[in-house]
Amino acid sequence: MHSELSADFSGKKNEFETVAARTAINGASREATLPSTRNLLSRDNPFAITTMIGGTNLRVCISHEGSEEPLKDGGSIKWQELNAQLAPRLKELLIDFGDAHHIAMPVIAKHYVDFIAAQFDKDGGPPPFDKVTSCNFSVAGVVRGEGLDATVSTTNTGLRLTNDKIALTLLSAIQNELAARDWPAIPQDNISVVNDAAAATYGQVYLGGLQGVKNGLFVIIGTGVGSMGWSDGKLNHNFDELGHRIIFDTHKKQSILLGGAELNEKIDTDGSFKNLPVHQRYAENVLAGPWAAISFVKSLEVKPEVMSALAERIAPTLQKLNPSVEKSLEEIEAELYELADLQFKNRTRWAVSSNSHLVRAVNDFLMTPNPDKIFEYLPCDFSITDVTSHDPDKALVLLGFAAWKNYFKNIGLFIGRAYNGMHESCQTAEKIVIGGGIGEAANRFPPLLRQVSLGLIHQFAKIPDGIVDFTRISAEAAECALSYKSVVDARAAQGATRNGLGSSIERTH
Repeated sequence: MHSELSADFSGKKNEFETVAARTAINGASREATLPSTRNLLSRDNPFAITTMIGGTNLRVCISHEGSEEPLKDGGSIKWQELNAQLAPRLKELLIDFGDAHHIAMPVIAKHYVDFIAAQFDKDGGPPPFDKVTSCNFSVAGVVRGEGLDATVSTTNTGLRLTNDKIALTLLSAIQNELAARDWPAIPQDNISVVNDAAAATYGQVYLGGLQGVKNGLFVIIGTGVGSMGWSDGKLNHNFDELGHRIIFDTHKKQSILLGGAELNEKIDTDGSFKNLPVHQRYAENVLAGPWAAISFVKSLEVKPEVMSALAERIAPTLQKLNPSVEKSLEEIEAELYELADLQFKNRTRWAVSSNSHLVRAVNDFLMTPNPDKIFEYLPCDFSITDVTSHDPDKALVLLGFAAWKNYFKNIGLFIGRAYNGMHESCQTAEKIVIGGGIGEAANRFPPLLRQVSLGLIHQFAKIPDGIVDFTRISAEAAECALSYKSVVDARAAQGATRNGLGSSIERTH
């Protein structure tokens, strides 16, 4: 459901490919710079806004000329928390949270405006929303069209989106909020809506691991699995949505890569992906973090002592994630059993159907194994010949590390099918970058475990060493690259105009 616009909007096509092609040619290497302290932004300088809409939350980020890393602290709204906040009203109106767009958007808009306003000196007058150089949306879903007319379909977010004009809807609410405060409106001439993998691919080409690459691939593995190919200086949509294009078939013991028409046949009328036969799984339903966590917990149902050990292990993480709620080990263990029993159909709606803090805590245990325990319990080659133990803690470590190794083996099988697909189309990937939660977690591995994980990926992908690496820049820096570039371009144009060179600046946005 969409509210009416209070202002006249128009979208504009983004022409990043032209700039990215030049970057790939000169191959200039750049590293993201993290700000050392939080400073208020200057009202005289341009800035840009990126709204990242994902499986766990909606994040608002601000790009400015001081850093390639956007301002993000405090800009996040978790779907589960928003659901809890709106629950009394939704219950009264008999509306499911997934369909409550018209109720949720004004609340999101207020948070959006408050977060941006907090970055400026409150005594200097209204925040300069009229200096926004671009307003970009990065969405974990299928995007069709451009600008404000772009539609999004996904079931991977808290609010269900089926051919929804999400930018139009949210910007309408934001402009209404600004008008109510008598603050300047956001300019309408540079708005883009892109799939999150596409946005992050631009970032990898401009700032990260795909710099200077003619043909490459970026893969997001986190709460979902997304991807985008990069060929001859442009996005290659033949290798997008690999989380559903690639299907693991246990009967044939192989993976299948769907073409565009075959992929469209798998999409249901509500934008979700159709169920597969029991012997087949979409790659996303094997590799996505929530699925990996639930599968591991389910494997412990017949090992109650190990399940208790897991509850004890993740308790400190849960406390950090949600300090206001203190739970006993018995309560955590009970929730683990509930997670193990989560029905298949609800796993696709895990962000509102399950305890997201619990899922994250289990993933934290699985994806960042304790090296001291591994070195204590396993030989130097990390081979696992027996996962049984009378010590529940040791059994947990062995079972967890076995799951960790199997997980990266599956990533290798997934990457191998994608690599072969690009090779078959005469666009062999020179580099493949893995981002998302898994990519960032891998950067916290000790060097030896990082080497093991990359070794497993290359081994089971059956590709030359060195092709695959984990992202070296944050998800926010990658997905906000379009916004950051618009700020850089705006500042360059200002400088050129002051020097009388405005007519010579190539306009890329």
